[in-house]
Amino acid sequence: MILHFMENGDDESPKFSDKEKRILRWVWAVIIAICMSLLGVKMGKGSRFFELVVFNWAYYFDLFFSWILVGCVMEYIYGMTAYLDVRQPWKDGYYGRMFIQMITAIVGGFLFMEAYDEVYERITNRQLVRMNYRLFQIPFSLIVPLVYSFFCCIESLKDAYFELLTKKEEEVIGGDKEEETIAEENPVIAIRDGEDIRLLDIPVKLIWHSEGINKIYYGVGEFYEDNHTLTVLYSCLDKKVYRKAGRNAVVHRDIISGTKPRPDKGVILELAEGYTQQIVVSKNDADDFLLWFKSKEK
Repeated sequence: MILHFMENGDDESPKFSDKEKRILRWVWAVIIAICMSLLGVKMGKGSRFFELVVFNWAYYFDLFFSWILVGCVMEYIYGMTAYLDVRQPWKDGYYGRMFIQMITAIVGGFLFMEAYDEVYERITNRQLVRMNYRLFQIPFSLIVPLVYSFFCCIESLKDAYFELLTKKEEEVIGGDKEEETIAEENPVIAIRDGEDIRLLDIPVKLIWHSEGINKIYYGVGEFYEDNHTLTVLYSCLDKKVYRKAGRNAVVHRDIISGTKPRPDKGVILELAEGYTQQIVVSKNDADDFLLWFKSKEK
């Protein structure tokens, strides 16, 4: 658990699975249990260390139950932190979450250690928490829940922080994709006074393609020049009122005043006054074009 907290948080770095985290917790529980079981035992010259510890079967018995005690407390605090991440996340209020964490995880772990040690002492006449004095006026049975809750809170805050960063990144990416979609559906065809002019924001009457440039007419003699392909521009327009005519034009039905047949069975479009372009529809497309032109808009 603590090793997992010490990771650099990089997405490319390996992360521990739940099973690996549990193994780490119980490994740390062994280390803490050994330290706890050696508290109060005198070491050095003249001490009875080997007699009281190394060759004393009761010490190993106490060590085992100390390991169970510390491991259970760590599992409880870790599980409570994970539960609060769901029921009382940090984003809902830092101080409220910290207060609940203190009451449930820290105080709960402290009371459990005290009760466990009391029951064990009544059965064996030996204490698991061997240090009777206090560090900085804090009971030792409170130090383990306090320190481990601190690491759990830090890891929880780290996860919440990176989750927030990921969400922000997804929002930015989503916004970029939305802008790209808008750009694809309604492309920018010009910029005037620093403002984007988009295809669907103007009353397009005629698009005339010549020498690689589109002239997009929104009135007689009024047009914007654009370098999108004619196919792209036509794909953005409403096919009920716009039709591609020939190879180099897209025309609005409102400016078509009539049609003239050609000897090759194609047609020439007669445009409204002011539009001088000669638009020819080939014989292969003439029937479909005339059917569209004569049909009523649904």
